[in-house]
Amino acid sequence: MSRLGWFVVIALVGAGCGNPAQRQAPTASSTHLPGISTSSAPPTPDQVEVPDLLYVDLDSARALADVAGLGIVVVKRRVTIDWPPRSVLDQRPEPGAFLPPGEVVSVTVSKAPRCHPSYRGACLKPFAADYDCRGGSGNGPYYTGRVRVVGPDEFGLDADGDGIGCE
Repeated sequence: MSRLGWFVVIALVGAGCGNPAQRQAPTASSTHLPGISTSSAPPTPDQVEVPDLLYVDLDSARALADVAGLGIVVVKRRVTIDWPPRSVLDQRPEPGAFLPPGEVVSVTVSKAPRCHPSYRGACLKPFAADYDCRGGSGNGPYYTGRVRVVGPDEFGLDADGDGIGCE
C-alpha cells in the first residue's frame, strides 16, 4: 500500500471510522442548520415539528406553520434595510423543535425604515431602485435635492465624496 493509502487508513481509524465502538452518537444541538432538524427528543404522537420559517416572507411563514398545524404570532417588528419588509428574522421555538398542534411560533419580522438611513435632509425611499439629483442628467425614477450622505452612498449622489450629495 502506498504512503497515501496508509495515511487515509490511519486517519479514518483515528477518527473512529474504523471501530464502531469509537463512534459517538450524534448529540442534540441548539444550532440552527437550515433544513436539518437538530432536536434531541423524538416527537410524541401528539406533536408536530416546527418548520424553518427564517428569512421567508410573513405570508409564506403563516402558510408553512398552518400546514404543520401551528399558528404564528408576530412579537416584534425590527427596522432593517438588509431584508425585504415582512421577512422572518427570528423564531421561537427554533426550527426542528416539537410542539402540540395548535401551538404558536413567535416570530420577529423586518420592517422597512420610512426613509433611507444613509441620507439626511430629505426622505429618500429605502427600497428605491435609483435616485438622481434634481436638475441633473439622471433618468430617475426618483429625484432629490441637496442631501447629507451619512452612510453608504447607494444612489451615487455624492460624486466628490465630501458627504454632501446633489450639491
